[in-house]
Amino acid sequence: MNRTSIASILVLPVLALSACGGGGNSDEDKVRDVVTESGKTPSKLCDNLAAAPLKQIGGKDKCLEAAKGQKGTDVKIDSVTVNGDKATVKGGGGGSSSGEIKLVKEDGDWKITLES
Repeated sequence: MNRTSIASILVLPVLALSACGGGGNSDEDKVRDVVTESGKTPSKLCDNLAAAPLKQIGGKDKCLEAAKGQKGTDVKIDSVTVNGDKATVKGGGGGSSSGEIKLVKEDGDWKITLES
């Protein structure tokens, strides 16, 4: 997979969404924090990506390489839905149309996944 396609997989979905911050202890707050952090600082996505998609793109080093030079953005989160160990974040802005990010809980932490 070339650098451009890795960057598309990693950065574009996350940049479609980021939040205004949270800092609380609820699962919804934690999900918001993961999306916010990943949107504002694209290299943080490499820490917040679930194991399967991280492996799919070639590991953390490839992820960090793809994140270099990417600009973060703030985009409004319209809703967060948590259902057990899965979550969906919907929102848009920053010149992007409305989008959706899926997260899963891995080892107690919320991680961004590419699965639907």
